[in-house]
Amino acid sequence: MHEYRLAVPSGMSELSVTLNWLDPEGATNSGDRDLVNDLDLVLIAPDGTVHYPFTGPGSNYTANATATGPNSIDNVEQVRVDVPRAGGRCG
Repeated sequence: MHEYRLAVPSGMSELSVTLNWLDPEGATNSGDRDLVNDLDLVLIAPDGTVHYPFTGPGSNYTANATATGPNSIDNVEQVRVDVPRAGGRCG
């Protein structure tokens, strides 16, 4: 696990952090999870609140993306926090 500290100034209206990586092609017929390298982006506020990335709806293309847990299906992950608290870390 890698941890990085961010200098989040007070008064920001939004914080957006994106993680993107090139992933080798997964095995044929491997099911819903085709990632070879499953990296996870999580932001942790100074008060301990955990912010997860958006996760697409998978095979249900009419559903909305959620941000309620780790994303194990995409090689691009983005966490957005409205009115972030000053300080914090990501890893």
